[in-house]
Amino acid sequence: AGEDENNNKIINYIKEMTGYDVTWIIAPRDNGREAMNMIMASGNPPDVLYTGDKNIFADYTNQGLLEPVDSFIDATTNIKTVVPASTWKAVELNGEHFAVPVPQNQFSSSGVVVRQDLLEKLGNPPMETLDDYVAFLEMVLEQKLGGEDTVPYVAYNKSMGVFELAYGLNEAYKPENGKLVSTWISDNARQMLEFSADLFARKLVDPEFAVNTGTIANEKMTNGRGALYTTGWTTVKELNDSLKDRDVGFKYAVIKPPMGIDGKPTYFNLNSPVRVYFLFPAGAKTQEAVMFLDRCISDDIRLVISYGWEGEHYNIESDGTIVQTDEAENIRYRIYYNMWDTENDFLNRVKLKGFSDGYFPMSEYCKYDVTLNYAPPIAELTEYTSALTDLRDEYFLKIITGAWTIDKFDEFVSKWKASGGEQVLEAVNAWYDTFK
Repeated sequence: AGEDENNNKIINYIKEMTGYDVTWIIAPRDNGREAMNMIMASGNPPDVLYTGDKNIFADYTNQGLLEPVDSFIDATTNIKTVVPASTWKAVELNGEHFAVPVPQNQFSSSGVVVRQDLLEKLGNPPMETLDDYVAFLEMVLEQKLGGEDTVPYVAYNKSMGVFELAYGLNEAYKPENGKLVSTWISDNARQMLEFSADLFARKLVDPEFAVNTGTIANEKMTNGRGALYTTGWTTVKELNDSLKDRDVGFKYAVIKPPMGIDGKPTYFNLNSPVRVYFLFPAGAKTQEAVMFLDRCISDDIRLVISYGWEGEHYNIESDGTIVQTDEAENIRYRIYYNMWDTENDFLNRVKLKGFSDGYFPMSEYCKYDVTLNYAPPIAELTEYTSALTDLRDEYFLKIITGAWTIDKFDEFVSKWKASGGEQVLEAVNAWYDTFK
């Protein structure tokens, strides 16, 4: 009773062990960015900000709102040893580092899921190539597998998902012959649009693709209406739990993405080398904030933050596996493990919370390292990306759904270049010349 984010068993333990009395402000789930902007503009910013949004980090850095942390890191015990050089590189600008980056501990991102019973009804046909994928979608539609309202491929958020992957569009700016090129204006993009428009015209893609959000798409999948889907690893549990509750007798399974049009295996993107950013507003108590964070990484605090107290909230088996007790569900505010989470702790929670069926199979197919994940804030990217993305979404969506013909692609390329694309290419290549 009377507990909140600043008064509970775990945070009181953190205060006792670190010697720092920290007041926590939790941003609202909706409009969190606006809340951060308001507090930064208030004239009384916090001593540290925590965010997983690289755009927030880039904006605040480019605006000169953050203090570099370099002079404080040598005095740390943990931070200076657990953050690899590649992760530091992603928060570097002009030789200084404007965040303490938490290294990535999640090596699964997205994947392809399929209704397993439909594959079995077809005798488990190969799903190795784009042709195999299309043949599966055709059979689902023609044979009405799963029922009259089954959607062969559920696409959403203006993305064709795995089919963009097969055409090499899994990153916006890709290395090619020693420089970064835009995949959005490439011939591969044109081919992907022609391919996708054909699928849509033949009703192999959800006819509601244009208005599908992630939430709407998930609802269709949890109702068993979708045969094939591109999604994140956490969704697999959500889908299968829903199907199990409804006792429908089938589930979704992760499958390998198809070979690319170049005949090579395709992989979904690895997550950024930075999981989250700790940002320190200029004029704040940066030294104290860095030392507080460094102390929280120590095992004696980190284990309590992650699991509670051994013997009460968890036990460790002979093979080192951590098993939660029923009492673990009574600990409130375990959100603090987001401060700094190791890969082992994260994988333990994946298993404990029942996410293994999504995380581990998808991790086999998440191996593509996105080049710009290692880039520091680039002003031109911050300035133009939103408008360029809107432009791409408009043209790609209308071409795929048949509102426009593929002839409009050349117009898109011209507009993309004139709307900041050329400036972005110049800027990202200036950085890439120092990185490659």
